[in-house]
Amino acid sequence: MRKMVLWAVAGLFLGVGLFGAPNASMAQDGKQIFAAKCEACHGEKGDGKGPLAKTFDPKPGNFSDPKISGGDFSKKIADSVTKGKNQMVPVNLKPDEIKAVTEYIKKTFIK
Repeated sequence: MRKMVLWAVAGLFLGVGLFGAPNASMAQDGKQIFAAKCEACHGEKGDGKGPLAKTFDPKPGNFSDPKISGGDFSKKIADSVTKGKNQMVPVNLKPDEIKAVTEYIKKTFIK
């Protein structure tokens, strides 16, 4: 029994060492997804001032604005990504990718 527990713990450490901790991985994935799919409009700082923002009316959302970041922010992001909003077209992301980018936005831009 003790050997099984030791092997299980060793496997856990090996898995984390090879694949990274789950939260760290999700944060990195979210950052990469944001850079690839969101940054051009929402900006590097999430302030809605990306290079393409000047072509939109209304402007893309500023994630540090309490009007945007308040309430059920995760649902707002999921709805905007899957259904589109204003001039934003739906973005083809999997549920785990939406969760990763939402967590990245929360941790990076919302004060």
